[in-house]
Amino acid sequence: MGRLDHAIVNIAIAVSSYFGEFRKVNPYLDQDPKFGPFQANQVIPWVIIAGISYYLFKILLSLTWIWTGLLAAWGIATWWTLTGSKSWRFLSKFVPTPYWVRGYGRYRHLVDSPPDPNS
Repeated sequence: MGRLDHAIVNIAIAVSSYFGEFRKVNPYLDQDPKFGPFQANQVIPWVIIAGISYYLFKILLSLTWIWTGLLAAWGIATWWTLTGSKSWRFLSKFVPTPYWVRGYGRYRHLVDSPPDPNS
């Protein structure tokens, strides 16, 4: 860090000690954009999934609107589960955690060594 960086850090420390902790002015600064109650980055994939579901199930397979809607909702729910903001809550269940132990076992050969002909 240069002199200017140290000066900025010292000023920030002095200001924070004088005024107390920093306070957030706008509570929406750290949040993702939303489209109603849903994340905005999910809307376009949902439209694509609904379009593919319509073409595949309604046009090609001639299913009813109920089945087409249910299958589209299933695809959207699957996409949301896999790519949502807190997808780790579901997906972390399938990643095994490492089992770390400190072992002090003695070394044993996997294969018995052949007998020594000289003894």
